[in-house]
Amino acid sequence: MDWEDAMDEARKELGYSKDEYVEDWDRLVDEAHDILEYNREEEYQEFCIEAHYKYKDYLKSDRWKSLRKEILNRDNFKCRDCGCRAEAVHHLTYEFLETPYEKEHCISICNNCHGRRHNIIPKIEKIEPKINIHTKKHCPNCKKELIIQINIHGKAYYCPDYHKCGYLIKFKLEDYKQFEDIEE
Repeated sequence: MDWEDAMDEARKELGYSKDEYVEDWDRLVDEAHDILEYNREEEYQEFCIEAHYKYKDYLKSDRWKSLRKEILNRDNFKCRDCGCRAEAVHHLTYEFLETPYEKEHCISICNNCHGRRHNIIPKIEKIEPKINIHTKKHCPNCKKELIIQINIHGKAYYCPDYHKCGYLIKFKLEDYKQFEDIEE
């Protein structure tokens, strides 16, 4: 829909014929703008739905399956975010989808971190609460008291000021003894 179509639609909505004089021009323009915006939003939604299904089909393709294996091997099956075993491949941008540059814009990632990147909370984390334990150990970066977070995947020492400081060590429950040397 273009501006002319939106103006014609607005005339109809407000009860004006095509050649009739419009007393409240600002109202007509506002209505046309709303109609145009609504149609653009509708077209965008249709585009997104179509792109979603096209992407889902692409993920089933032999090309993607081969590229996915190549990326996981390139990154030694290590999650680029947390270092755990990677099970997924994440597109940093969809701009290079199905191009020779796609591989350069993908990373290996574990399912938990992949969910976080897409703001999806894994079902298991919704069910299984995390336990936070304050310790007497201190962050080597900012010297604040570290917190141990325990969930079904293991433990993690992290700084309460993690978003600024960035200090985090994740490890499996059975491996926690190797991190006991953190400064107290």
